[in-house]
Amino acid sequence: MQRFHYATGAAIAMAAAGPLFLIPIAFSVGPMAFLAIPLAIPIGAVIAAIPVIVGGFLMGSLGTQHDATRKPFAWGGAGALLALAIARIFDAIPDPLFTGGFIFTGICCALIVRYGTRWDEDLAE
Repeated sequence: MQRFHYATGAAIAMAAAGPLFLIPIAFSVGPMAFLAIPLAIPIGAVIAAIPVIVGGFLMGSLGTQHDATRKPFAWGGAGALLALAIARIFDAIPDPLFTGGFIFTGICCALIVRYGTRWDEDLAE
């Protein structure tokens, strides 16, 4: 059975989630949004923890069986779908700014996790 490792990418993605969420918001309200970064890091990490861990595990598992699911496009799409689900949970769907923030963050976090994911054959090289 092939294995994969994604903890490093997942940890970075969780730490980055809050600040990433602020980027689209800063386009709307201005750069003052970045003053919230010290609060955004821990709050974003808590909100992102389950989707990052579960999504990374599922995509890593799929990658052991199907090479196509290792592609960044597949990971970004999965991140966008999970982000839409989270936006729905937080009732952000009616607000395009927050929905966009969730989607942007989901895609970026998924790509960060993918960048840090290695399968056994990657480690053997």
